[in-house]
Amino acid sequence: MTRPALILAAVLAAAPALAQEKLTVADCGAEGCRCALSAVTMEEAGLLLGTPAPEGSTVLVRLNGDYVWSSLSLPEIDLAAGGDGECPLELFDAMVPEDGSWIGTVADRRVSQCPAGLDAALEPLAQALVFPRDIAWGGSFHPDRIRMEGTARAIDWTRVSETHFTGQGPSASESGAASLVKIGVTYDARLIDPRLVRILVQLQVRTEGVSQAVIDAAGLGRCDVGVTVDLARTGE
Repeated sequence: MTRPALILAAVLAAAPALAQEKLTVADCGAEGCRCALSAVTMEEAGLLLGTPAPEGSTVLVRLNGDYVWSSLSLPEIDLAAGGDGECPLELFDAMVPEDGSWIGTVADRRVSQCPAGLDAALEPLAQALVFPRDIAWGGSFHPDRIRMEGTARAIDWTRVSETHFTGQGPSASESGAASLVKIGVTYDARLIDPRLVRILVQLQVRTEGVSQAVIDAAGLGRCDVGVTVDLARTGE
């Protein structure tokens, strides 16, 4: 599955009154579409994916695992997908991820004010996040279900909404004769649609010491690393 191009920055800028409206999604197969309001708002979609939708686009279409924007009406989209031109709009009161096979891919990786070479050192971590999973969600979204069976729970999750959790990972600190190093990891997990979860992992390294100017010059004073993982459902 390609990464979805979900996003509404242009629409939000042109029509701010629509910012809190739910996103309209047409989920299409070989014999037509199912049309519904997503649990994700236009504003949330823009913040999550950051790419403006083409001018005039009003519907996000999912077809054969790919996501495209369309300015067609829902009946026109349904006809184009092989349906009968009837696609009544349903409501997704609570979005639920689909059980089945899922796989993660690294969608983005950012390194800021860190020592030279750290980006290469992150490669094993990034590859470790490209993982296949058979997930049974139990009828609701919770990112802890992504954890491999039998592994210890390492993240404390806090529920923000039915589709959004934040997490706190283990932290560490080390104090030396002339410096103090603190390392922390935070997580942000969002269910974007029943077949896509986006997770942002943020690593922060903070170092304070007597020779602060030297520490900062070496890229150790305020080092930030962000890794974005898209977890997508891949099979039945």
